[in-house]
Amino acid sequence: MQPPDDFEYTNAEIAILRNTKEVSIAQARSGLVKIVGKIGAERASASLGGGAQVVYSELRHYSVDRRSKYEELVLDRVEKITHHKFWVDDGTGRVLIEPDKMRLELEVGGSTDELAAEFRFRLGGEVAIVGDHPPS
Repeated sequence: MQPPDDFEYTNAEIAILRNTKEVSIAQARSGLVKIVGKIGAERASASLGGGAQVVYSELRHYSVDRRSKYEELVLDRVEKITHHKFWVDDGTGRVLIEPDKMRLELEVGGSTDELAAEFRFRLGGEVAIVGDHPPS
């Protein structure tokens, strides 16, 4: 079974993501902005699956719900593994990100077994951030 994407956007969030134009950090003015860049950090840790260096990761544990006609994975708990501060660099500047202060949509990094999966941000990976500039 593939782990489900536990992140669901509200209709308002979908509208914001679609309608907010991407700007460079150097050109960002006050208000809501979308910035796309590469993840950098002073500290990173090894991914649970090995190989990749990550700045943020969590292990999501699931159970199988067999009450319906189809088996379904249900999220039981989330265990934070790595949570370093990091920045997003778009080539014109950097924005510091404090992951414990925001909502994150993470990539699936791999499974430790059938009922647990690592979700993460990789060092050097590309990410889009949407938020108020300057941050409050």
